[in-house]
Amino acid sequence: NETIWFNNTVYELCIERWNGTNWVPFKKIEGGSILTSLKPGEVAQIREKLDVAPGTPFPAGYYRVGTKEVYVEFTVIRPMT
Repeated sequence: NETIWFNNTVYELCIERWNGTNWVPFKKIEGGSILTSLKPGEVAQIREKLDVAPGTPFPAGYYRVGTKEVYVEFTVIRPMT
């Protein structure tokens, strides 16, 4: 019956964008940037917001996110705000 603290355990997670020839780094998710606590019976969900810059839409394009050479690819059809 005590509070347990959890730290973000992301390891080498990155988002890359296809430039037509190669995958180029778009954003690296920093491990350890989120610290949260859970009490018995609690549930939490933590998300990383992919801000490019305040007021700038997330650009359309072909992306992949992954770690240790395992990736999931996705397409952003139009700029997301």
